[in-house]
Amino acid sequence: MKSVVNMLAPELALHAWVLRHAGDALLARAAASAARAEREGHACAWLGEEGMDAAQFAALRASSWVTTDVADAPFVLDAAGRFYLRRNAAAEQAVAAAVQARAAASIIAVQGQAALLETLLPGAASAEQRHALAAAFGRRLFVLTGGPGTGKTTSLLALLLGLLRLHRECGWSGLPRIALAAPTGKAAARLQQALRLGLEQVRARLGGAAEWQATLQHMPPLVASTLHRLLGARLHRRGAALPADIVAVDEASMVDLGLMHALLQALRPDSLLILLGDPDQLASVEAGSVLADIVAAATPGSALAGCSGRLTHSHRAQAGLLPLLAAARTGDAEALLDAAVLADSAASVSGTAPLFLRRASRDAAGLRAALHVWLRRHADVYVRLLQPGIAPAEALQLLGRAQLLCALRSGPFGQVAINRAVEAWLRQQHAIPAGFWYPGRVVMITHNDADSGLANGDVGVALQGHNGLEVWFDAQDAAGLPVPRALLPHYLPEHEPACAITIHKSQGSEYEHVAVLLPPDADSPVLSRELLYTALSRARRSVELWAGEDALRVALSRPVRRAGGLRERLGSR
Repeated sequence: MKSVVNMLAPELALHAWVLRHAGDALLARAAASAARAEREGHACAWLGEEGMDAAQFAALRASSWVTTDVADAPFVLDAAGRFYLRRNAAAEQAVAAAVQARAAASIIAVQGQAALLETLLPGAASAEQRHALAAAFGRRLFVLTGGPGTGKTTSLLALLLGLLRLHRECGWSGLPRIALAAPTGKAAARLQQALRLGLEQVRARLGGAAEWQATLQHMPPLVASTLHRLLGARLHRRGAALPADIVAVDEASMVDLGLMHALLQALRPDSLLILLGDPDQLASVEAGSVLADIVAAATPGSALAGCSGRLTHSHRAQAGLLPLLAAARTGDAEALLDAAVLADSAASVSGTAPLFLRRASRDAAGLRAALHVWLRRHADVYVRLLQPGIAPAEALQLLGRAQLLCALRSGPFGQVAINRAVEAWLRQQHAIPAGFWYPGRVVMITHNDADSGLANGDVGVALQGHNGLEVWFDAQDAAGLPVPRALLPHYLPEHEPACAITIHKSQGSEYEHVAVLLPPDADSPVLSRELLYTALSRARRSVELWAGEDALRVALSRPVRRAGGLRERLGSR
């Protein structure tokens, strides 16, 4: 097992506490391993992989502090050798039971959904969506997965409209109440915007049809919130069940084990939970990989398979990116390298950017040159934000045009250093006032803040206004219409520069053009297939990959499998 000297402060504190109160050095080390595993995103620790032998396992199982199932003991050691902190074992058990119960619930026979879906999603290109959605009617759980551009949000809107039309057939006496959520503020805003745009298009197409007028008229405002905001005190198992008949959660791959536990506990038994996401993306920052585990457990013939659908056909205009994503998803390094246009910074200063460009930036000089090429190529974004008189709506729209994504937060290739380099270039090239704040500065909120109404991941831009410098964010009015709002800088919750952000923070967002910075060190532990796939899938039109071949190959060779027993628990029935 790993030595105490390799532990961080939380693990050291737990190690010391257990040692002091239980007087058991082996148990203290196992507890610290479980805490470290949780910090790294695992639900439990695999003690066998850390060198524990059969005698040590037996000694742990004999401890009064350890149980084989969730009970009053603070630690759980199951038959497979997974060692849990009690809260993670309890959450895993509860999530598995709730998901299984919803999947196995009696199906209400519904008639007429095929014709409705044909009207809402017409044409051969939408056949896959119609087939997937047919499984959602009359159930209490529906999981829809797919990569970027496969139409998950369009499918969700069609499903919601279909459920409104057939609400009595689905078991609701009145029009169902709908709650929409996502793990981050940015993802929630994108979900809301996409649904509202889609609804406008449906109204333009079907609003004149008498049979659809009542449904479209009674469609509630499509307002999405963060999951934390939706659950409120229910995050801590307090309060009544959510007053919603349908709860739809986008970007479900980002939902950790504890948050999914709270969500499932907050639902009414007769409500419908809809989960949308891409299981090939990075899992949640916190412990667990719930969506990936649910999808893996949905084997043919299982109850979970019956309430799951996967979309594979992309509806994006830029189909050229699809082979890149397929190669990243499957770990095909040769296909990804063959698709890339390899260019040094000097050769690509001018001209139109290719669809997929790879720059082998291995040192500070190469990185700086590549960064300057990127900034000049996208000066229509970076420089336009600095111009006086730019409207807030235009400035916020520009933020979706180009984005630098970093695998690391610190170090020369990390987010902090890249933001400093971007700002240094802007100050050198343009007359930017001294000081932290200036018109055009882009920031990201780093913590949820109820007082300001801002959430972790919200991105804003500073602009000069009537009240001096103001920071503008995307927001909506009471009817859900987009209305940017401003806060004075000193009223902002914790924030950081956001010309460059980490790949983890980019989840739930999309950009026209993306540059992905991988560390040049192929031994970097951050490299993984999911990290690279997530980064590449943020781009809608073109992507630059700043990575050496060794780092690229290592990333694609490392699929992440988080330690935990949820997948096995879900497949146990």
